Amino acid sequence: MSHEESVKQIIHLTKNSYMEELIKKVTQKVGISEAQAKSAVDTVVSFLKDKMPGGIGSQVESFLKGNLGSASGLMDGLKDKAGGLLG
Repeated sequence: MSHEESVKQIIHLTKNSYMEELIKKVTQKVGISEAQAKSAVDTVVSFLKDKMPGGIGSQVESFLKGNLGSASGLMDGLKDKAGGLLG
């Protein structure tokens, strides 16, 4: 496997890992099917996206869905909001 193929595989695995891990945790902890857990997780993510201020919800959704660049954007957004609250 070439270096480029390895990197693509790692990115693919990372992209899917957060949402899949969350769905698996819900499935195990609550004892529901994977389809039910996916629906529940999607509902919570949608709620957060709608209720969080200043696009932070969209950044959380993007991060969970595997957009690797969203982690830094999410942290920057949270810092900006916290800074606004503190002064």
